[in-house]
Amino acid sequence: MSAPRPLFLPDIYYHVYHHGNAEDNLFREKDNYRFFMKKYAEYLDAYVDTFAYCLMPNHVHFLVRIKTKDEILASLDETASDEWRQKLSEQLDSNYSLRISNQFSHFLNSYAKAFNKRYNRIGSLFRNNINRKPITNKAYYQRVVQYIHANPVHHGFVQHPADWPYSSYHTILSEDPTWLRRETVREWFANSSAPMSLHTSRPFVEEQHLFE
Repeated sequence: MSAPRPLFLPDIYYHVYHHGNAEDNLFREKDNYRFFMKKYAEYLDAYVDTFAYCLMPNHVHFLVRIKTKDEILASLDETASDEWRQKLSEQLDSNYSLRISNQFSHFLNSYAKAFNKRYNRIGSLFRNNINRKPITNKAYYQRVVQYIHANPVHHGFVQHPADWPYSSYHTILSEDPTWLRRETVREWFANSSAPMSLHTSRPFVEEQHLFE
């Protein structure tokens, strides 16, 4: 019997990762990657702060912080009714982790339905239950970012994280507008001997046991 997955709790950082079902790819063309992130922002921006991500053909990685109840309610769209706000507040009070898990599920289901419709596909696109690893030691934040960005190198798609277009690597280094918590990530690397621009695949090999 597998160990129970950690609970999603407010103000805790998590390495969240998920895989395609069996050998299925989650993305078949460039538009799929863009659409996936559009759906991610639509369903999860009100519930999590996102610091890094990497989308691979058959799996995805994110570093997030679960927002507190007050932050979630404050970030809801202005069109959200008082009735909906009250319902959400009660759900968070009743079972915080379940409410956040359900939001991740809604996001993945929305993407999967659109993907199946576009490619005339049937069946589950994702494996059951999204994986999560709490990161409670601040010393690991930087290493999780490196680990996530190093995935394409580790799997042999590119030689350097900068060569992979479907991650947060370039966004964190750029000055373009972004919804990512870029300044926080930059602070993690500000006094580092391994700045963002020098990412390699080494952290993937050394730290894999910490994050999966």
